[in-house]
Amino acid sequence: KKNLNSNMINLCQRIPLQTPKVHMYIEWKHECDVCHTSFLSRSALEIHKRIHTGEQPYKCNICDKRFTQANGLKRHMLTHSGEKPFKCDVCDTKFTEKGSLKRHMRKHSGEKPFKCSQCDKAFNQRDDLKRHMRLHTNEKPYKCFFCDRTFVQKSTLTSHVQTHTGIKPFQCDVCGLYLSNKQNLGRHMRKHTGELLKCNLCDKTFASNNGLIVHMRTHNGEKPYKCDICNQAFTQSSSLNYHKRTKHDTPRVPTKVLYLNGINEDERENVDEDLVVIVASSVDDEENT
Repeated sequence: KKNLNSNMINLCQRIPLQTPKVHMYIEWKHECDVCHTSFLSRSALEIHKRIHTGEQPYKCNICDKRFTQANGLKRHMLTHSGEKPFKCDVCDTKFTEKGSLKRHMRKHSGEKPFKCSQCDKAFNQRDDLKRHMRLHTNEKPYKCFFCDRTFVQKSTLTSHVQTHTGIKPFQCDVCGLYLSNKQNLGRHMRKHTGELLKCNLCDKTFASNNGLIVHMRTHNGEKPYKCDICNQAFTQSSSLNYHKRTKHDTPRVPTKVLYLNGINEDERENVDEDLVVIVASSVDDEENT
């Protein structure tokens, strides 16, 4: 019997009935000289090598984005044409890629293949698990350039920055109120519709999904926010910040922006520098100097 090496596979099949088992050996002759992965054909090896060389020969003629394979370009072109050939047979939502449809179907099936190695939580999307893991590692890669405060998610940073700038681009179409982000708008709209989110354990209701999530921690005991000084854990980030200020004398993070245009020296002396970020004078002031 022939021995298999790392570059060969053993394929067994019966053909037809009453026929003895046939052993077929396929040799993987084409090996990458960088990572030593082997391929059946030279063309497959050449495509693989683009991972190492960075070569992207297939270019979109609309936005100049490039791809290593023709199939990648073909899928990308659907984003320009608006074509969505992959349709969910449950809710009729359409997608440009088969992989997107597959990920979407997990919402209907309840499948959660991405499991946290630190706790019992599981997720239906890989990116959701990645964001969740930052709660365990305390990684906060998104930093505010106004006050140096850091965040787990980019969307949270975007909402936070609007507290500095005062920009409120989202308007309620019922009462005309402007709000800083979609989450606040959705929470506000529930005041008009009377729609509330209900806890399935104690019947308490909430205007926002985040409020319900924080509340559920009182039932499940989850405390994702951990002090990096004494390891004490908390259910909310605000509780952790208060703990660090009062127990470890950590400076309070500035939460507001003060523009100095038109403010005299006496008023500037009364500014609480622990709460306010001082921003330089306007361009007009600089031009007059």
